[in-house]
Amino acid sequence: MGRSRLDGGEGFETGKSAMGVAESSGEAGNVSIDVGMKEDPRLATFKREWFEGKDCLDIGCNEGLITINIAKKFFCRSILGIDIGAGLIETAYWNLWKIAKMEISKSQESLPTDDVFKRISFLRENFVESSRGCSEMYDTTVCLSVTKWIHLNWGDDGLINMFVKIWRLLRPKQDNFSFPIVAMACCMFPIFWAKKRNQRLQVLSALECTF
Repeated sequence: MGRSRLDGGEGFETGKSAMGVAESSGEAGNVSIDVGMKEDPRLATFKREWFEGKDCLDIGCNEGLITINIAKKFFCRSILGIDIGAGLIETAYWNLWKIAKMEISKSQESLPTDDVFKRISFLRENFVESSRGCSEMYDTTVCLSVTKWIHLNWGDDGLINMFVKIWRLLRPKQDNFSFPIVAMACCMFPIFWAKKRNQRLQVLSALECTF
């Protein structure tokens, strides 16, 4: 897929969308995979009660495969995937159509095909710079492999702005024992940090040899 220009950054182009998702497969993050491949391992860490019967938001949805699989596996009431890349959102709708078509030809214990289009939607949006009203509320927000790229493009202020927006969009609960959920990767970039650790070990080894 071609390179996309970041909103708000004149002349700056990148191979990744500003929401922090890779536009080509094979990189860490919420990457594109062909329909029919193995389920993303991150889904195995999610709990059904985070999503079932709830209105959900997926920030940095990339090509929509995580978004679609959350709806199919956890039976959320609705889920909106947003990404800054127009091409990614276009592909997300294409993936939704392909998966819905596949569901017609085989019976699975998942969402009925006619419900897929009703429960899943996608929107091109720069979440950091958008002016979302608090009338749009969600029970659960998914934000996977995004924060690093927001920090690179908008710095600390961008990260703070993102978390404040997420909090304001979370629907308040009616009792004292349940809280809105923000599903984020605790170790968002394991490959990145593994490389950093290896580099640090190499530096320490070099210092030991020197002294």
